[in-house]
Amino acid sequence: ASNASATRSHSGFSTCFDMPSSVRRAPPPLQSLTARRWPDGYASPTDTFRQSITYAVLTGRDAYGKPTLGPQVTARARVQPSRRLIRDANGNEHLAAHVVYTDAPVTLQHRVWLPGEDMADLNRARRPVAVDESVDGSGAVRFRKVWF
Repeated sequence: ASNASATRSHSGFSTCFDMPSSVRRAPPPLQSLTARRWPDGYASPTDTFRQSITYAVLTGRDAYGKPTLGPQVTARARVQPSRRLIRDANGNEHLAAHVVYTDAPVTLQHRVWLPGEDMADLNRARRPVAVDESVDGSGAVRFRKVWF
């Protein structure tokens, strides 16, 4: 009995009101020292960009009306299937099949090839329907959400 009271008096509040192990919180997971952090302490969404997309800007049209593109550029991204009704810049509604999160400067004037698509085939290039930019507190664009 004296051993229990000695332990209780020296270990403080947590021993007096002992919580069952199922209620105790686990310590937070260790973070990578190389992970980029936002100012609020959370990991950056760009840490989840583990896929790659290829994009090229639409530079014009040839004499036959076929689009001509600039050089192709590869960028990190996260591609997700999506079924969402999106309204484009003209007010037309489109059913988006994919949403791509990327830090590449993709705009509505770009054409994008998703992972696994043939980049030599211009007909496989997708035209963005809408582009949303996520901006931090200082006004810098952190990533873009591109709807296809």
